[in-house]
Amino acid sequence: MKHFAPAFTPARAAEWHETPAILAVIANIDIHDLFLRRPCLVMGADQLVITGEPVEVLDRLRAEHASNTMGSFENAADKRAYIAAMGPDARDVLADCFGDPHKFNGYSEYEATAMWRWDFEARGIAA
Repeated sequence: MKHFAPAFTPARAAEWHETPAILAVIANIDIHDLFLRRPCLVMGADQLVITGEPVEVLDRLRAEHASNTMGSFENAADKRAYIAAMGPDARDVLADCFGDPHKFNGYSEYEATAMWRWDFEARGIAA
């Protein structure tokens, strides 16, 4: 009889948005605290982005997580590079939670925000 060692998957550290503290913050975000805005671009795609105080809070918590996991940085460029490589940013995490705002790109900011919120609430009711 052969003995097989159990197959273990390699452990991975939780990404910044998967930590219990961040998940608690995300769970307490109300979609009505978020807005869709279109940044003024000279060139590039006309894309709506999620804005609001929760985005700023998550960005700050992401930077704190980078400092806590990596320690001190020699210069600001190293910190920015590390934060950029950390995985999804706050807007990406919120888009995963509340829905992709890009499907409302053809509408005004006000209309897009209203439709984005309605779409999220309709999906929540149907689920």
